[in-house]
Amino acid sequence: MMKNKKKSGGEEDDTQTSEREPDGTYRGLANQASYIQKNPNAPNRKVGPIKAPSNIRTITITDMAPDVCKDYKQTGFCGFGDNCKFLHAREDYAHGWQLDKEWENVTKGKKNLQGTIVASADRKKKKNEKDAADEDDAEAAEEALLENIPFACIICRGPYSNSPVVTRCGHYFCEACALKRYRKDPSCAACGAGTNGVFNAAKRLAKLLEKKRARAERLRREAREMGEEVSEEEEEDGEEEEEDGGSD
Repeated sequence: MMKNKKKSGGEEDDTQTSEREPDGTYRGLANQASYIQKNPNAPNRKVGPIKAPSNIRTITITDMAPDVCKDYKQTGFCGFGDNCKFLHAREDYAHGWQLDKEWENVTKGKKNLQGTIVASADRKKKKNEKDAADEDDAEAAEEALLENIPFACIICRGPYSNSPVVTRCGHYFCEACALKRYRKDPSCAACGAGTNGVFNAAKRLAKLLEKKRARAERLRREAREMGEEVSEEEEEDGEEEEEDGGSD
Protein backbone atom coordinates (compact mmCIF):
# COMPACT_ATOMS: atom_id res chain seq x y z
CA MET A 1 0.00 0.00 0.00
CA MET A 2 2.83 2.34 0.81
CA LYS A 3 4.42 1.72 -2.54
CA ASN A 4 1.22 2.57 -4.32
CA LYS A 5 0.91 5.77 -2.37
CA LYS A 6 4.43 6.77 -3.21
CA LYS A 7 3.78 6.02 -6.80
CA SER A 8 0.67 8.11 -6.82
CA GLY A 9 2.58 10.98 -5.19
CA GLY A 10 5.22 10.74 -7.88
CA GLU A 11 2.57 10.85 -10.56
CA GLU A 12 1.13 14.03 -9.02
CA ASP A 13 4.56 15.64 -9.07
CA ASP A 14 4.94 14.70 -12.70
CA THR A 15 1.60 16.23 -13.58
CA GLN A 16 2.46 19.48 -11.73
CA THR A 17 5.78 19.76 -13.51
CA SER A 18 4.06 19.05 -16.81
CA GLU A 19 1.56 21.86 -16.10
CA ARG A 20 4.30 24.28 -15.14
CA GLU A 21 6.58 23.54 -18.05
CA PRO A 22 4.88 24.00 -21.44
CA ASP A 23 5.43 21.23 -23.92
CA GLY A 24 4.07 23.12 -26.95
CA THR A 25 0.63 21.52 -26.85
CA TYR A 26 -2.32 23.89 -27.28
CA ARG A 27 -4.92 23.27 -24.58
CA GLY A 28 -7.40 26.07 -25.36
CA LEU A 29 -7.76 29.67 -24.27
CA ALA A 30 -9.23 28.77 -20.88
CA ASN A 31 -6.35 26.45 -20.04
CA GLN A 32 -3.52 28.81 -20.95
CA ALA A 33 -0.70 29.06 -18.45
CA SER A 34 -0.11 32.30 -16.53
CA TYR A 35 3.47 33.11 -15.58
CA ILE A 36 2.65 36.25 -13.56
CA GLN A 37 3.01 35.80 -9.85
CA LYS A 38 0.12 37.40 -8.02
CA ASN A 39 0.66 39.39 -4.88
CA PRO A 40 -1.19 37.70 -2.03
CA ASN A 41 -1.62 41.06 -0.26
CA ALA A 42 -3.27 42.68 -3.28
CA PRO A 43 -6.90 43.81 -2.82
CA ASN A 44 -9.60 41.62 -4.28
CA ARG A 45 -11.55 44.41 -6.00
CA LYS A 46 -10.53 45.19 -9.57
CA VAL A 47 -12.39 48.52 -9.89
CA GLY A 48 -12.15 51.57 -7.68
CA PRO A 49 -9.38 53.46 -5.94
CA ILE A 50 -5.95 52.02 -6.63
CA LYS A 51 -3.27 51.96 -4.02
CA ALA A 52 -0.61 54.53 -4.80
CA PRO A 53 2.82 53.15 -5.65
CA SER A 54 5.42 53.51 -2.94
CA ASN A 55 8.32 54.33 -5.30
CA ILE A 56 6.67 57.43 -6.86
CA ARG A 57 5.66 60.56 -4.98
CA THR A 58 2.69 62.29 -6.57
CA ILE A 59 1.59 65.77 -5.48
CA THR A 60 -1.47 67.57 -6.85
CA ILE A 61 -1.74 71.33 -6.32
CA THR A 62 -4.81 73.31 -7.38
CA ASP A 63 -4.12 77.03 -7.61
CA MET A 64 -7.43 78.85 -7.31
CA ALA A 65 -5.79 82.26 -7.90
CA PRO A 66 -2.96 81.86 -10.42
CA ASP A 67 -0.49 84.71 -10.09
CA VAL A 68 1.15 85.90 -13.30
CA CYS A 69 4.88 86.59 -13.45
CA LYS A 70 5.20 90.36 -13.79
CA ASP A 71 8.62 90.28 -15.46
CA TYR A 72 7.54 87.76 -18.10
CA LYS A 73 4.27 89.57 -18.79
CA GLN A 74 5.93 92.96 -19.30
CA THR A 75 9.20 91.97 -20.95
CA GLY A 76 8.81 88.36 -22.08
CA PHE A 77 11.83 87.29 -20.01
CA CYS A 78 12.16 85.91 -16.49
CA GLY A 79 15.44 85.26 -14.74
CA PHE A 80 14.08 82.24 -12.90
CA GLY A 81 13.10 80.49 -16.13
CA ASP A 82 11.13 77.29 -15.65
CA ASN A 83 11.80 77.42 -11.90
CA CYS A 84 9.61 80.49 -11.48
CA LYS A 85 6.63 79.77 -9.25
CA PHE A 86 4.45 82.31 -11.07
CA LEU A 87 2.59 81.73 -14.30
CA HIS A 88 4.45 82.66 -17.48
CA ALA A 89 1.59 84.04 -19.56
CA ARG A 90 1.18 87.28 -21.49
CA GLU A 91 -2.54 87.14 -22.24
CA ASP A 92 -4.93 89.77 -20.96
CA TYR A 93 -8.20 88.49 -19.58
CA ALA A 94 -11.12 90.78 -18.81
CA HIS A 95 -13.85 90.22 -16.28
CA GLY A 96 -17.50 89.99 -17.24
CA TRP A 97 -18.31 93.52 -16.14
CA GLN A 98 -15.34 94.82 -18.15
CA LEU A 99 -16.57 93.08 -21.29
CA ASP A 100 -20.06 94.49 -20.78
CA LYS A 101 -18.67 97.99 -20.32
CA GLU A 102 -16.56 97.73 -23.47
CA TRP A 103 -19.60 96.55 -25.42
CA GLU A 104 -21.65 99.47 -24.14
CA ASN A 105 -18.94 101.92 -25.15
CA VAL A 106 -18.70 100.43 -28.64
CA THR A 107 -22.45 100.29 -29.29
CA LYS A 108 -23.29 103.60 -27.65
CA GLY A 109 -25.47 105.71 -29.93
CA LYS A 110 -25.69 103.06 -32.65
CA LYS A 111 -28.88 101.62 -34.08
CA ASN A 112 -29.92 98.17 -35.27
CA LEU A 113 -28.42 96.30 -32.34
CA GLN A 114 -31.16 93.67 -32.45
CA GLY A 115 -29.09 91.48 -34.76
CA THR A 116 -29.32 90.59 -38.42
CA ILE A 117 -31.64 88.16 -40.17
CA VAL A 118 -29.80 84.95 -40.91
CA ALA A 119 -32.49 83.30 -43.05
CA SER A 120 -35.62 84.64 -44.64
CA ALA A 121 -38.35 83.25 -46.84
CA ASP A 122 -38.08 86.23 -49.18
CA ARG A 123 -34.76 85.28 -50.75
CA LYS A 124 -35.17 87.66 -53.68
CA LYS A 125 -35.66 90.65 -51.40
CA LYS A 126 -32.64 89.70 -49.35
CA LYS A 127 -30.56 89.31 -52.50
CA ASN A 128 -31.67 92.71 -53.78
CA GLU A 129 -30.78 94.32 -50.44
CA LYS A 130 -27.37 92.66 -50.51
CA ASP A 131 -26.75 93.82 -54.09
CA ALA A 132 -27.77 97.36 -53.15
CA ALA A 133 -25.43 97.32 -50.16
CA ASP A 134 -22.58 96.06 -52.35
CA GLU A 135 -23.27 98.80 -54.88
CA ASP A 136 -23.24 101.43 -52.13
CA ASP A 137 -19.91 100.13 -50.84
CA ALA A 138 -18.46 100.13 -54.34
CA GLU A 139 -19.67 103.69 -54.95
CA ALA A 140 -18.23 104.86 -51.63
CA ALA A 141 -14.86 103.28 -52.44
CA GLU A 142 -14.88 104.82 -55.92
CA GLU A 143 -15.77 108.25 -54.54
CA ALA A 144 -12.93 108.04 -52.02
CA LEU A 145 -10.56 107.12 -54.85
CA LEU A 146 -11.74 109.94 -57.09
CA GLU A 147 -11.49 112.53 -54.33
CA ASN A 148 -7.80 111.72 -53.86
CA ILE A 149 -6.98 112.32 -57.54
CA PRO A 150 -6.38 115.99 -58.44
CA PHE A 151 -7.48 117.29 -61.84
CA ALA A 152 -4.04 118.75 -62.53
CA CYS A 153 -0.44 117.89 -61.71
CA ILE A 154 0.40 119.28 -58.27
CA ILE A 155 4.01 119.98 -59.30
CA CYS A 156 3.48 122.12 -62.39
CA ARG A 157 -0.11 123.15 -61.51
CA GLY A 158 -1.14 122.36 -65.07
CA PRO A 159 -3.02 119.59 -66.88
CA TYR A 160 -1.41 116.18 -67.06
CA SER A 161 0.87 115.51 -70.01
CA ASN A 162 0.27 112.80 -72.58
CA SER A 163 2.32 110.33 -70.51
CA PRO A 164 1.34 110.70 -66.83
CA VAL A 165 2.91 108.43 -64.23
CA VAL A 166 1.80 107.03 -60.88
CA THR A 167 4.01 106.40 -57.86
CA ARG A 168 4.00 103.39 -55.56
CA CYS A 169 1.95 105.37 -53.04
CA GLY A 170 -0.79 106.03 -55.66
CA HIS A 171 -0.19 109.70 -56.60
CA TYR A 172 -0.26 110.95 -60.20
CA PHE A 173 2.18 113.38 -61.84
CA CYS A 174 3.45 114.39 -65.24
CA GLU A 175 6.36 112.23 -66.29
CA ALA A 176 8.67 115.21 -66.87
CA CYS A 177 7.70 116.83 -63.57
CA ALA A 178 8.22 113.61 -61.61
CA LEU A 179 11.66 112.94 -63.11
CA LYS A 180 12.75 116.56 -62.64
CA ARG A 181 11.73 116.50 -59.00
CA TYR A 182 13.35 113.09 -58.44
CA ARG A 183 16.75 114.53 -59.38
CA LYS A 184 16.47 116.99 -56.50
CA ASP A 185 14.22 115.16 -54.03
CA PRO A 186 13.48 111.40 -54.31
CA SER A 187 10.38 111.63 -52.11
CA CYS A 188 6.77 111.89 -53.32
CA ALA A 189 5.56 115.46 -53.83
CA ALA A 190 2.12 114.62 -52.40
CA CYS A 191 2.81 112.55 -49.27
CA GLY A 192 6.59 112.59 -48.85
CA ALA A 193 6.99 108.81 -49.09
CA GLY A 194 10.03 107.35 -50.81
CA THR A 195 9.49 106.61 -54.50
CA ASN A 196 12.68 104.53 -54.98
CA GLY A 197 12.71 105.79 -58.55
CA VAL A 198 9.62 103.76 -59.50
CA PHE A 199 7.19 105.63 -61.77
CA ASN A 200 4.65 103.43 -63.55
CA ALA A 201 2.58 104.51 -66.53
CA ALA A 202 -0.85 105.77 -65.40
CA LYS A 203 -3.04 104.08 -67.98
CA ARG A 204 -6.25 104.47 -65.95
CA LEU A 205 -5.82 108.18 -65.23
CA ALA A 206 -7.85 109.39 -68.23
CA LYS A 207 -10.82 107.20 -67.27
CA LEU A 208 -10.60 108.21 -63.62
CA LEU A 209 -10.51 111.91 -64.52
CA GLU A 210 -13.53 111.48 -66.78
CA LYS A 211 -15.41 109.75 -63.95
CA LYS A 212 -14.42 112.51 -61.57
CA ARG A 213 -15.70 115.23 -63.95
CA ALA A 214 -18.97 113.35 -64.43
CA ARG A 215 -19.34 112.95 -60.66
CA ALA A 216 -18.71 116.66 -60.04
CA GLU A 217 -21.24 117.62 -62.72
CA ARG A 218 -23.80 115.22 -61.22
CA LEU A 219 -23.33 116.68 -57.75
CA ARG A 220 -23.81 120.22 -59.09
CA ARG A 221 -26.94 119.18 -60.96
CA GLU A 222 -28.38 117.47 -57.88
CA ALA A 223 -27.61 120.55 -55.80
CA ARG A 224 -29.53 122.75 -58.27
CA GLU A 225 -32.49 120.34 -58.26
CA MET A 226 -32.57 120.42 -54.45
CA GLY A 227 -32.76 124.20 -54.59
CA GLU A 228 -29.26 124.79 -53.32
CA GLU A 229 -27.23 127.65 -54.67
CA VAL A 230 -24.09 126.74 -56.56
CA SER A 231 -21.38 129.36 -56.18
CA GLU A 232 -19.79 130.94 -59.21
CA GLU A 233 -16.41 129.57 -58.17
CA GLU A 234 -17.72 125.99 -58.37
CA GLU A 235 -19.19 126.63 -61.83
CA GLU A 236 -15.93 128.19 -63.01
CA ASP A 237 -14.00 125.24 -61.60
CA GLY A 238 -16.29 122.89 -63.48
CA GLU A 239 -15.80 124.80 -66.72
CA GLU A 240 -12.03 124.81 -66.24
CA GLU A 241 -12.09 121.07 -65.59
CA GLU A 242 -14.03 120.50 -68.80
CA GLU A 243 -11.55 122.68 -70.73
CA ASP A 244 -8.65 120.73 -69.24
CA GLY A 245 -10.33 117.51 -70.26
CA GLY A 246 -10.74 118.81 -73.82
CA SER A 247 -7.11 119.90 -73.97
CA ASP A 248 -6.00 116.43 -72.79
